[in-house]
Amino acid sequence: MRLRHTVGAALGALALLVTLPTPADAATGFVLFKYGDPFLPQSTWQKGQLQNPPSDGICYNLPELHNRPLWFGIGPENALSDESVDVFTEVDCVGVTTKVDPGVKKGNDVIFKSYLIERKV
Repeated sequence: MRLRHTVGAALGALALLVTLPTPADAATGFVLFKYGDPFLPQSTWQKGQLQNPPSDGICYNLPELHNRPLWFGIGPENALSDESVDVFTEVDCVGVTTKVDPGVKKGNDVIFKSYLIERKV
């Protein structure tokens, strides 16, 4: 009797694993950037990275800037395999937009607080 329940439980667990949703699309590669107050010396800036970021067309705010209204992401470098990144000067993808194509590194004059990536179809 116990063996039958154990086998049934194992098969049930296997069925659950097979039916779990797959993760959302993600870009392959990373986006490098610095962050901090762009009006302070570069030596005060920190390094940030988006590793395999979602490419679902949804706007994301940089978490490093939370509760730091004077801070920005600075000089994005797109090392993604085939997706462009749109960066925005304000949170929630508002403000001036800059497109950063794959393999392109923007200068420190490009500052941003949010980004989105749309997968090419």
